[in-house]
Amino acid sequence: MDDAVRLTEQGIGWACLPEELIEEREAIGSMVRFESDIMRIKLEIPIDLVSLKGANGGEVQLFLTEHFKRT
Repeated sequence: MDDAVRLTEQGIGWACLPEELIEEREAIGSMVRFESDIMRIKLEIPIDLVSLKGANGGEVQLFLTEHFKRT
């Protein structure tokens, strides 16, 4: 994410960034907001959850495993 912010602030391309990052940089003039129709489309990105069989990955792994089972 840091690389995307730095490149965008240098005027090299554009990026979809979290609102908090945009507001802060827009206020100091290092970034300009560009609204595009691309943000209005439903974007689905496939994600794989890989874990070692029998490994206890903790609360986050359990949450993600259950979440992905539902979706």
